[in-house]
Amino acid sequence: MSDQYKLYVPNVDKWTRFYKLQAQGVCDGGRYGLDCNYTCHCTSGCDDVTGCSGNCEKGWSGPTCNMNNLALNKPASQSSHYKKDKSPPSNGVDGDNTQKTCILTDVFQNNSWWEVDLGKQHYIHNVTVHFRTGNFRYRRNGVHVYSSLAVNQTNTGHLCGAATINSPGVTRITCDTTAQYITLYQGTNNTHGAGTAMDFCEVEVFICDAGTFGDKCTEFCHCQGQPCNYTSGECKGGCKQNWAGTQCNVCDSDHYGSLCSAGCSNRHCDQTNGISRCDKITGRCETGCESGWTGPDCTKKCSNGSYGKDCNGSCITRHCLGNSPCDHVTGKCVYGCDRGYALLDCTTNCRGAYAFNCNMSCSSRNCYNISSECDQFYGNCTGKCLDGFELPDCATECHGETFGSGCKLRCNVRHCDGDNKTCDAQIGRCHHGCKPGWKKENCIEPCDTGLYGADCSSVCTRRHCLNITAKCDHVTGSCGGVCEGSWKGEDCTVCDDGTFGDKCTEFCHCQGQPCNYTTGECKGGCKQNWAGTQCNVCDSDHYGSLCSAGCSNRHCDQTNGISRCDKITGRCDTGCESGWTGPDCTKICGHCEYAHVSLAPYDPTNPIPAQ
Repeated sequence: MSDQYKLYVPNVDKWTRFYKLQAQGVCDGGRYGLDCNYTCHCTSGCDDVTGCSGNCEKGWSGPTCNMNNLALNKPASQSSHYKKDKSPPSNGVDGDNTQKTCILTDVFQNNSWWEVDLGKQHYIHNVTVHFRTGNFRYRRNGVHVYSSLAVNQTNTGHLCGAATINSPGVTRITCDTTAQYITLYQGTNNTHGAGTAMDFCEVEVFICDAGTFGDKCTEFCHCQGQPCNYTSGECKGGCKQNWAGTQCNVCDSDHYGSLCSAGCSNRHCDQTNGISRCDKITGRCETGCESGWTGPDCTKKCSNGSYGKDCNGSCITRHCLGNSPCDHVTGKCVYGCDRGYALLDCTTNCRGAYAFNCNMSCSSRNCYNISSECDQFYGNCTGKCLDGFELPDCATECHGETFGSGCKLRCNVRHCDGDNKTCDAQIGRCHHGCKPGWKKENCIEPCDTGLYGADCSSVCTRRHCLNITAKCDHVTGSCGGVCEGSWKGEDCTVCDDGTFGDKCTEFCHCQGQPCNYTTGECKGGCKQNWAGTQCNVCDSDHYGSLCSAGCSNRHCDQTNGISRCDKITGRCDTGCESGWTGPDCTKICGHCEYAHVSLAPYDPTNPIPAQ
């Protein structure tokens, strides 16, 4: 099993490592977790189940990159600058906490402040301040942190806490309130020349990504309808299906597994000596499994070739039809017995009968020389058949899974479209035609050289492979590499969405779905302002290269008639109303010498005459 499908749980057998999500499927890139509802915020190492394990994107941190710094690159301001130091207040939220970019206010003020606008209101649990280190400890003494819903820039609002001279270089202060603005305020006149100056290198306001909680945002909650409290993990609106608990992070009574997706009632535990409990992590059956089932949680059928209690039975000793697997519980051959053997275990030779499952009577054959005993496999007649029957047993036509001479050929060797088990008893004709890449009535021959696909109707030379010598697969027509120009698809015959034509150079503006890449036809209508079968011309009231200009918004002179609306230029060929100018009369006169502007008659060889 690939590592990308494993969830590592301490002290649990390897089988409990997360298996491939059969219900949801593997998450698309950048998503993970239950129903793929979580977003990876890392540059690499995003697991479908556990999320990030590599480096975090800028603004995100923590072991799983679920801690979001709300303050990063948000608008900031400060009360003053020290002497010629012009370090911008944005240094405090630039994401650099390495002491390289800091802020410093003036020493000789009554007070100093610095403030960041988070953009909207958030519940703020903690504010982290990275103070300057070294000989600047005195400047952190008396720095108060306030939160507020409106611009503050004073020592009012909600007091989260304050730093002292003994506070660490990276100080975390708890707010536990809803706010949009975070203000750092210094009103203490510190010694050692520090005055009311305030300097620090970064302010971080972390919240957990939706669906996670805890100090490092590494815990998951599966709430119904809304995310949990990112501090406590409490779910206000109840839990999603299969989950339970205040934080919706444990399985309910009938489910288990890393995503609580496995049902306890779906296990096949041996109930002979009592009912097995259902472990919330492994679902292990403590009493063992029923016949035909295996695995710690008894949800896996015995593998092909085995059956019965503890899967100790072997199908090799059976004579199953086509060497098919036995029934995983009883050992009965799923498709019955091979020629010459009888049900249930397919170990008894036919007597007075023959063929599959001994279902043909020797005395029912239509041979010239009839006998009550015959060959157990085919019941071969030694001579010819009576009229209307075929060798070898002269009993019936070939059944639906075989054809041809002696019914020895199987339909499933054909490449039929649809049901491949039944076919014409004489020549093996496929009832619903061939799969792509095959031809003739029995679908056994590949397409002729130079053709491929359904009904061998696609021509290899019409592909647009970058490698013009690329081989042409008779089934898919695959180029085996890169396509020419903007063509795409395995056989390089499909245009990019929104383009069509021989070289995919024409554009269509369809509504809801791309146009036909050959004809450009839009099945679902056009986007706003566009018209035509291919949605590549402006509608009656718009013009311009993107059909974004409105004909009704022009100010054409209507004195001598209504001006037409050219789909490209929108030109007013009757001139403009007073106060307007430009070829399409949409510009207000600046220093017009006359109130009314007249344009020369429209000349198609010179669409924009000199003014």
